[in-house]
Amino acid sequence: RRTGPFIPGAGAIELLPAAMRGKTFVSGVSKHEFKSFSDVERNPARAATVKSSVTHAYTYGDERRVQVEEGGEGRPKPEKKQRMLEFQIHLPACPYDCRITVSLESPEADVLDSVPEKWLSHRIKRRTSFVSPKLPNGVRSRWQADMTHVTTREAAKGGEDMFDADSFEVEMELGGGQCDEWLRIEESDSATRRTSEIAQDLWTRISAVMPREQTASTLEEVKSAEIELAARRACIR
Repeated sequence: RRTGPFIPGAGAIELLPAAMRGKTFVSGVSKHEFKSFSDVERNPARAATVKSSVTHAYTYGDERRVQVEEGGEGRPKPEKKQRMLEFQIHLPACPYDCRITVSLESPEADVLDSVPEKWLSHRIKRRTSFVSPKLPNGVRSRWQADMTHVTTREAAKGGEDMFDADSFEVEMELGGGQCDEWLRIEESDSATRRTSEIAQDLWTRISAVMPREQTASTLEEVKSAEIELAARRACIR
């Protein structure tokens, strides 16, 4: 959440690695706004396909995790999730900032009979997904909105006791099929157009759930010093 005042009419500022050194992006939204964002996506006019799931995710370090879906067979599925790219985007005119990540999820061949012991954390993810809603121009969005209530159980430092923490996550995900189709475009102009379409689609979805503070006057040039001050208000610690 914003740690300083909004800047009406401001755009987006990418925080470069040097600015993030020693800092951590603080993910999640408030419970109240989580419900508000979900209500926007649930609007019947958007005609999204709604899917619900409950998943238990156990982490073991070295980017390994085991996931168990409630319902169905419910057998543990081991996989490795690697974060390949990450961008921190500061949105001075919005109540929250954004993090854009590119991750590679690689399922392992074996399906386990039970969850291995000595896990580091256990995340219960109660997720509602909104797939292919209509944009204002009538076109179906490529992005899937995932609204997830997460309960995380971790071992307390220095002891065997466990503690639980609740968080509320809002994610926009571009599916593997969409990514594959995008990356296979060979012609330069076509690839540029598709990139622009995907980015505008994402910004439209973000703007719908998180309206920006507007300005009544004309925009003025933003000086370097002002950008630096704005970056200091980003949702990082």
